[in-house]
Amino acid sequence: MSWLADRKATTTPAVTTTAARNINFTGALSGTGGFNLDSIDTATAGNQLSGTLTINNAASTWSGPLGLTRGTVVFTNVAGGGTLTSYVGYNGAINFNQFGRVIYRNVDGGTLTRSAALNYAAAAVGELSVDNLGALASNYTVTQSGAVNLNAGSIMRVSLDAGSALNLTGGVVLNGNASISTQGGTGATNLLTISGTGISGTGNLAINDEAGAWAVTSQRIAINAASTFTGNTTLNEGILILGHKDALSNGSLTITAAASIEAGVDLSASGSGPVANALNMN
Repeated sequence: MSWLADRKATTTPAVTTTAARNINFTGALSGTGGFNLDSIDTATAGNQLSGTLTINNAASTWSGPLGLTRGTVVFTNVAGGGTLTSYVGYNGAINFNQFGRVIYRNVDGGTLTRSAALNYAAAAVGELSVDNLGALASNYTVTQSGAVNLNAGSIMRVSLDAGSALNLTGGVVLNGNASISTQGGTGATNLLTISGTGISGTGNLAINDEAGAWAVTSQRIAINAASTFTGNTTLNEGILILGHKDALSNGSLTITAAASIEAGVDLSASGSGPVANALNMN
């Protein structure tokens, strides 16, 4: 089934030139079947986000795959604001087929662990947002223990705030050249972290290149595991934290603009280092 944010649920294709709709689905969802979200084709910063489907019934147990062609899906607490209430912790596979955004919303101290995969089709642009609606006194943390699969030409965008974090403990798999950029979080713990199996597969990885005309201020990405991918890395903006001497596998690292590299552990020869990657400054 396709769920269209510019009309009601239907099995017919979206009319992508009509006005976007915002739909609040307050009923409980169950089952394992999947659906696809589509909406209008208005582009913003290289993505097509108009039209929002909000799911907030805490009794929902639905775990089927979610596909996105265009539009935004929001999983939030019932209050939809800064009050701690029952929360929808959707744990199905998320498939960015072309464009779209998924927002997980909660408050201070909230946690969610996702074991299902996060998949990006070839050339897809998809944004994952972790949004803390509380006082920002402590983090709302989403842990992605399922793999993140990036196909050739795909663009992963991560949006955080001053009270949120995203941990990719299931690792990242490259199936061709791909891009990962993050914006929003500026604190020491408000960052995107890649751990577990690190980065594997084959392809070059662009970090914080804001691909697809995403005009943001890129922030912090930490790689805290040994990576095994075959390919090179470019860093274009923000801060890259190396939490392992083999965080970037054996390829080269090229810094193409104003950016910083930090050591998350002792990378000296007397520590866990040295780092073997060739460094290029453009």
